[in-house]
Amino acid sequence: MDLKGKEITPEERKIIIKLRNEGKTLREIGKIVGRTHSSIQRVINNYTSSKSIISKPRSGRPSKLTAREKRYVFKSVRLNPQHVRHTVERVAARIILRYSRVCKFLDWVLGILYHIRTSQLDIAFRRIGFVATSYYRKPYRTRGFLYSSVR
Repeated sequence: MDLKGKEITPEERKIIIKLRNEGKTLREIGKIVGRTHSSIQRVINNYTSSKSIISKPRSGRPSKLTAREKRYVFKSVRLNPQHVRHTVERVAARIILRYSRVCKFLDWVLGILYHIRTSQLDIAFRRIGFVATSYYRKPYRTRGFLYSSVR
């Protein structure tokens, strides 16, 4: 199921509930708010069942690193960004994890060896002032280089 637009904000949910209590139809509310009538119906059903306008948390795979370990990684990299590899070893030793797990975590977040994926951690690194892009290029090899190495 693909999302077609942005999630309905709590402010919009308040307006929807208020308009519904005033006796407006789903389609009228949809035209006022700029959403489809099915979205309006879903908001109203969720409100009547839970009496809350806050969206429920989504499920997902648990993180390998706890919030405390992530804070420690952020702090270590922020204090010493030039020596990331040494920082990784210290972080792995400090939080008693395998070196490769922390290394993969930092590579995924900072884009050191692998390509960057947009994630909450990437955003968090940008917030603390650490640029998460470090692109590297493949060496340029000419056709002559390829033929000379084959011979």
